[in-house]
Amino acid sequence: MRYGKLERYDIMSVLYEDSFGTVYLAKHKILQCNVALKIFYKYVSDMESRENFIINARIVANFQHPSIIDIFDAGLTHENVFFVVYEYLEGGSLSDFLKTKDIQLSPEQIVDILINIIDAIDYIHRRGYIHLTLKTRDILQDSNGLPKLFSFESVVQENNLEVAKLSLFPFYAAPERFVGKPDEIGPHTDIWGLGVILFEMLTGGYRPFTGNSIQEIIDSINTISPTSPSALNPSIPPELDKICLKCLSKKPQNRYSSANLLLADLEKWRQSGSITEENRVFVSHSSQDRKFVEREIISKLEKNGIKTWYSKVDIQTASEWHQSIIHGLESCNWFILVMSPRSSNSEWVKDEVHWAIDKRPSRVIPILMEDCNFNDFHIRLARIQYIDFRKPTEELTIKLIKTLKDNAP
Repeated sequence: MRYGKLERYDIMSVLYEDSFGTVYLAKHKILQCNVALKIFYKYVSDMESRENFIINARIVANFQHPSIIDIFDAGLTHENVFFVVYEYLEGGSLSDFLKTKDIQLSPEQIVDILINIIDAIDYIHRRGYIHLTLKTRDILQDSNGLPKLFSFESVVQENNLEVAKLSLFPFYAAPERFVGKPDEIGPHTDIWGLGVILFEMLTGGYRPFTGNSIQEIIDSINTISPTSPSALNPSIPPELDKICLKCLSKKPQNRYSSANLLLADLEKWRQSGSITEENRVFVSHSSQDRKFVEREIISKLEKNGIKTWYSKVDIQTASEWHQSIIHGLESCNWFILVMSPRSSNSEWVKDEVHWAIDKRPSRVIPILMEDCNFNDFHIRLARIQYIDFRKPTEELTIKLIKTLKDNAP
């Protein structure tokens, strides 16, 4: 084994290799706990790639989502090779699970698993990042079968897509990845990857596009229409066929325009199948207050099992608002308004508040972030009891979570 010991870790065995390096099962010498340790030995002499990996590790370390794996540590080996230490999940990868042919997931179980991953991708997109290399091998499961996204080496910002050429895993790559034009890549590129993953789960491990060489795989992706999952597994409901094939549309504009819209369709299907509806919260806020909202509200709700939806910061036009925000509002049971002088001046927030008070008057929770005039939002807002977050405390957070859970629909 190339790296038998690091300063703080003993390497015990190889978990798997990929195009970046090797993932090991390791043990922290002092804490005596198991971790997953990834060493990027294939980029020993590539300074630019190493810097990108370091940047990505910092980005992911600040993500706070229950379906995104936690990073514990990062650094350089004595040979100046970059490594990252993640939490170790005992349940193995989704790829390995799908190879176990004696286990057949029901459509409901498949949707339950995938909804967690789509929610994590939506979380990433709302922060202006794109994953780019989604695949079943990088979806790990804990001992209870709950999924988490693992690999983030190719995560890029939407305004820095030139580095998108860093990595390409052909089986899951959307057609626009082969064109070489960064401006054609966007959240729709991750929607394609989610479609491939859904196809594999529905069919028990079959991929929609195959080939004996990279070029054959690329040709298949560019020219061949995928088979309906139900052609390989007749028990697949037609609605899931339709959702999967929409994700795999060759033209990006024919796919879901956001992960949240894909999530909404899957949740609608799940509800129609008499599956328990989840408590979901729309959080309306000014983009200028995003850091406060993510730190004091979003992360704490999601850690307590309450899913959230809040608008992406780069929505620019009325048509985008109607397409994305209205779907978000309609899919949520609760509406939280984060009040500040910035949000009171936001036309987007005012539109959202008017929709909520008209459609969900008994499920609006105002949160006061800073002093402002309630009437600047809506004349009826002053009649609704608010929660004072001008000085956030654990007690206030508990009160908010209790209100949402105790009064779930």
